[in-house]
Amino acid sequence: MRGLFDGLDERSLDIIERRFGLLDGLDGPMTLDEIGEVWRVTRERIRQLETKALDAMRRKAGSEPSSPSGKKRVLRKKLGSESFDTTTRSVSFSDALPS
Repeated sequence: MRGLFDGLDERSLDIIERRFGLLDGLDGPMTLDEIGEVWRVTRERIRQLETKALDAMRRKAGSEPSSPSGKKRVLRKKLGSESFDTTTRSVSFSDALPS
């Protein structure tokens, strides 16, 4: 599992370790607000960095990304590009189902 952390920069690694309580001396996982205070950024920025780091770890592990754009690519691949309308965010299963 330690190999998943190899591609992360110092800040991303620290955020993941604090968020999941992996640092020695922590009583448990820290909230986004608590980590934001440490790094002097908003909890929203910490959430964004956490998502980016987790996506990088998933890619390294060979899993699908959790970001909306990554999910769109997965849907397009599974259903075919004509079955996915990005303007209305709707999926038509009629083209994907066998007749």
